[in-house]
Amino acid sequence: MDLFRDVLDQRIVDRNGRDLGRVDRLVLGATAQGQPRLVAIEVDEGRPYRIPINNVLSFDDHVTIDVAVGDTPAATVEHRLRRWFTSIPGSR
Repeated sequence: MDLFRDVLDQRIVDRNGRDLGRVDRLVLGATAQGQPRLVAIEVDEGRPYRIPINNVLSFDDHVTIDVAVGDTPAATVEHRLRRWFTSIPGSR
């Protein structure tokens, strides 16, 4: 798997099928032997959110994670936007 080609900018979907955004950054670490390894992916939906690789369920045509969107900072941004949009006259 070519991480940059196959993972970077892929859609991220939570365990319930809700869209979380796209992979913005790959976080690399090193094994004891000095080999590079993927330790996390990051999404920047309002604020950076790091998803440890052990929370990634699959890499297919999108990345599926074992986290619910409601448990991430992306949910905070979404709630603020909903409140803001519903405060606009005529938006309801």
